[in-house]
Amino acid sequence: MRTKLLVGFLCLMLVGGLVGGFVIPVSAQEYNFVFITQWGPESAFSAVVEHGMKDAAKMVGVKCTMFRPPKEGDLAAQLALFKAALTKNPDGIITTIPHPTMFNDVLKKALDRGIPVICSNTDGLRGTGNPLDKKIPYIGQDLFHSGYVLATKASEHFSNPSQMKVLVGVEVPGVSWAEARAGGQIKFLKEHGAKFEKLDVGTEMATIQSRILAYLKRHPDTNAIFTQGAFGPAPSAKAARAAGYKPGQIIIAGYDVLPETASEIKKGYVTFVIDQQPYLQGYLPVVQLYLRKKYGFSSWDVDTGLGIVDKSNVDLIAKLAKKRIR
Repeated sequence: MRTKLLVGFLCLMLVGGLVGGFVIPVSAQEYNFVFITQWGPESAFSAVVEHGMKDAAKMVGVKCTMFRPPKEGDLAAQLALFKAALTKNPDGIITTIPHPTMFNDVLKKALDRGIPVICSNTDGLRGTGNPLDKKIPYIGQDLFHSGYVLATKASEHFSNPSQMKVLVGVEVPGVSWAEARAGGQIKFLKEHGAKFEKLDVGTEMATIQSRILAYLKRHPDTNAIFTQGAFGPAPSAKAARAAGYKPGQIIIAGYDVLPETASEIKKGYVTFVIDQQPYLQGYLPVVQLYLRKKYGFSSWDVDTGLGIVDKSNVDLIAKLAKKRIR
């Protein structure tokens, strides 16, 4: 199930085909894949993933449909979508796995029926000892490591990391992707004797802004804010501005490049974000499923990366973000 260099090379050839005009011969049979997520209908992040998914499906000549719950983070609804998908016997399933055990039964049913499953973006199985972890490849960011890298890079703005007084905002406490990133950040902060507090900041931008603003008013010596999800950086910047901070007076770091985030980077309030390159999280699973069905290749893990976005490159990334590529 793990990385195969030869297959990785083939995948790169396929991705290169999207850019270079290379056309893959498509068999008469059209495979039907589904992508089941925990993202809500209005999620700008999932739109980038879906763009990658659709581009790959078009290139290799398959059908792939994304299914979302009616509300962001509604795991019960996501589970129901997975059960409904199984009744249709798709040729392959791509899914986020935001909980370590909640999806065990449906994942096992799919595998027992010979339906290949690829986890994208959120791997709640990883590191839990769940035996399904070794049976399902993961395409996405190494979440815990990304959190450690984020805190490390943020510490470069201080003469000593022990000077940091950090609000670690967690949008969805208890959910694997948020806790993994926060866990990496906290590991670094503990190692270096930095002060920090972990806080549930909510998932809606207005809620995030109000909770962080209230925290900053109570703790005016805060000099760094870390958040975990795509909706965190921009409202963190607005909260800092409302609290009277000037650009650069507080280090704000988070994830992903929404248009609002790019704007705050240009203004100097968001210091940097880590781009997990969500387009690849939609594109590569489709390619892998196609290779499995068409040629019998095994699937493999892919770390979609740690792209740092700051003032030095935000203009380029923002242009790509508008096209739903970054």
